[in-house]
Amino acid sequence: METRGVANLGRGGLRLRSVAVCLSALFASVTALADGDTSDPALVYLRPETSSFWHTATNSTMTLPVEFPVGASSATLTVTGAFNYSQTINDITSSSVTVALPEAVMPENDPATEDVYDFTLTFNDGTVRTAKLGLIAGLGDGEGQTRCLAPASGSAWEKVKGQVAIPIPYGMTSFEINGTSTDTGLDGAQGWYVLKLKSNVSAALSGLVGEDSWTALLKGAATGFFLILR
Repeated sequence: METRGVANLGRGGLRLRSVAVCLSALFASVTALADGDTSDPALVYLRPETSSFWHTATNSTMTLPVEFPVGASSATLTVTGAFNYSQTINDITSSSVTVALPEAVMPENDPATEDVYDFTLTFNDGTVRTAKLGLIAGLGDGEGQTRCLAPASGSAWEKVKGQVAIPIPYGMTSFEINGTSTDTGLDGAQGWYVLKLKSNVSAALSGLVGEDSWTALLKGAATGFFLILR
C-alpha cells in the first residue's frame, strides 16, 4: 500500500511539475511582450491569387531572387512582353538577378509603355519556373499617380492611347474581346492583360466573374491632326 501511494504521488508530482513548466513559459512570453521583444513586421500574402500586387512589377528595374534547385548551378532568364519585346539573361549563378525593362509612364506622355511580361527562369537541371507581371504606368518608387476622368459617363473613359494594361479581377472564368474567347494566362488569379488599339479602332470587352458579367467598350484615341479641304 505504501509503495502504491508513493507511485500515485509521483504521478501527481509529474502533473504538477508539467503545469508549473507551462505557467513559467506563459509568464516568460507575457514578460517578453511587455518588454517590447517582438519580431519585425512582415507582409505575408496568404492568398496571392486574390491580389493584383502579386502580379504587378514594383518598378521598371527589379532585382529578383534566384533559388537554385538541388543539383542546379546556373540559370537563364527570358523576359517577353505582349508585343515583340524580349530579352534574355544567360549564365546566372548568383542568388539574384537584376532586370531592366522599358519604363511605363503616364499615357499622356507616351501611350505605348504599359505591358504585361512573362518571366521564364530555366535552370541547367531542367527545372523551369514562370511568373507574369504587369508593368503599370504611375507605379514606382513607393508612390502612385493616376488620371482623374470625370464624369464617368464621358467619352474620355473609353479612349485608349496605344497600349494599355487592363485589370483582370480574381475569379474571372471567361474573357472575350470582340466576342473572341481570350486566355489571360492568369488561371483565375487577379492581374493584368495588355491590349493595343490603333487609332479609331474599338474593342468590346466582356468577362464573367461568378454570376456577374463585366463589360467595357474601349476605343483607340485618334493620333495626329487631320484637316480636310474641299
